[in-house]
Amino acid sequence: MTGDRQIAFSAGVAESAPSLMTRGIVSLLFLSLGMTVLPALNIIAVLSLFPLRIFSAQSESQGTRLGPTVAIRFLFAAYVFWIFSYLLTTAPISNLFSFDFLRYDGTFLVGYLPLLLFVDVGLTPKFVSRLVWVFLGLLAGIAVLGALMFPLVATHPQLLKTAPANIVLILDPMQAMPLKFVGLYSTHMGAGNLYGMAFIMATCFFARTSNVKFLSWPGLILATLFIGMVLAGARTVDVGLAGTFLVWFVRQKKYLKFTTRVGTLVLVPALCFSLLYPSIFSRVLSIGNFSDSNIAIRFENFRSAAEDFFVSPLIGIGFGRYKDAGKTYSGIPHLIEIATGGEVVSADIAAHDSYLQFLAEGGVVGLFVMLGIWISLYRWAKRTRERLADSGVAAALSDTVQACVLFTFFTSFTGTPMARLSTPLFVLTVVGMLRNLTAYELRGGGLETSLDDPVIATSSHTQLGPAPAY
Repeated sequence: MTGDRQIAFSAGVAESAPSLMTRGIVSLLFLSLGMTVLPALNIIAVLSLFPLRIFSAQSESQGTRLGPTVAIRFLFAAYVFWIFSYLLTTAPISNLFSFDFLRYDGTFLVGYLPLLLFVDVGLTPKFVSRLVWVFLGLLAGIAVLGALMFPLVATHPQLLKTAPANIVLILDPMQAMPLKFVGLYSTHMGAGNLYGMAFIMATCFFARTSNVKFLSWPGLILATLFIGMVLAGARTVDVGLAGTFLVWFVRQKKYLKFTTRVGTLVLVPALCFSLLYPSIFSRVLSIGNFSDSNIAIRFENFRSAAEDFFVSPLIGIGFGRYKDAGKTYSGIPHLIEIATGGEVVSADIAAHDSYLQFLAEGGVVGLFVMLGIWISLYRWAKRTRERLADSGVAAALSDTVQACVLFTFFTSFTGTPMARLSTPLFVLTVVGMLRNLTAYELRGGGLETSLDDPVIATSSHTQLGPAPAY
């Protein structure tokens, strides 16, 4: 990376620790990402960002914009659109604010809030780095527990009725891989998705850290996170991670050699598990088996979502109405028809495809505003990355955001991560941390700039060239 695109960082600027309230709230938010068995905790953690936003937000210099402003504008548009869409269905207003609705149909209304609330609150690289590795270490510890319990429960299924096996493992006799790891998540898909993104984050932090050996605690955490993802048995996640590494990681010079070494580190233990328990390997191989009942159900969900889209292609049939039974419609046939009749149900039933889910309930407009958020986030993280030094915590966070956005695009073809709680909550929490560390480095370098502007301002410390065109 050329020097004129690096953000200067003044070594003479001392790190001032964030306040106790700031550290507590950010830690609660980040650590709560590791579980959804208590969704109320996730909601409380997100809502705690409101006092943080009010009392701890750092004032920005005039003309300085550090956050992904384009993505934020898309998010405002999305909130307006989806609330308006719900109102058009004539469903009870009380249902929109009910816990069941926010837990299932409207869960992403909570999951996207960190993009608005997690601003610069004075976090430092030291605090963020420690928090990230504590989080990854806790996930790795849970994965180790699952790996230890896995062979015991596989040979003695009655153990699944006792703790801790009944917390970290689930049994689904109808699947090719009947025993699955869920960690502190309610579903194996959610656990696989979390461990996939955590593995991406660990890879980015490992590669951007100097003088760290593979045979070390970070190396052990990296391998263990991958094992947790494999034990979850989420084929969508396996494909998403493979696609992310092929499309993004191997194209980055910094990661090309590192990816090869990571492959050796994580594939060997994964292969051992596959040989010991063939059901794990057969689960992956059954991706193309269309006679699999689980795959057949997904195709039925795809068909149902596509039918809803063709009923009302412009703005969809209405927020939260995809899985409702006995729907009746009002409006202009095959253009704008809203589901205004039928039973309103709040349940964990989705199209298993984020794109079709948004098309069914929000039409072309709904998909446009949601994709606008994710594409804008990727572009912002990429622009931010090009102005940072080649190593460091901020660089690792920027890489994590880009890779996780691509990972989400891949997994959204056979899952609904964009429309759920955990994925946007994870990605946007990392975005909030990146906003903080970008502000920290800009303050340290004495720069005033806008990371969303096509042309970067200059300062007496560093001359920054024009941003690449997109």
